[in-house]
Amino acid sequence: NEIGPGYIDRARFFKVNAERSPSIPQQYGISGVPTVILFKGGEPVDRFSGLLPIDDLRAWIDQHL
Repeated sequence: NEIGPGYIDRARFFKVNAERSPSIPQQYGISGVPTVILFKGGEPVDRFSGLLPIDDLRAWIDQHL
């Protein structure tokens, strides 16, 4: 599923391979995969672990934009 074009100019999305970069999950206290962390100004402001339906993911992102 795709988030949609409405976020292209409003948010950036990055994927980290936890096995290839184990220091990143350690740095942010990630213990489960998938974990999504939302950053604002370079600081984590919210997170969730597990899968969400696409509409719930969009709503989660929208509440922070």
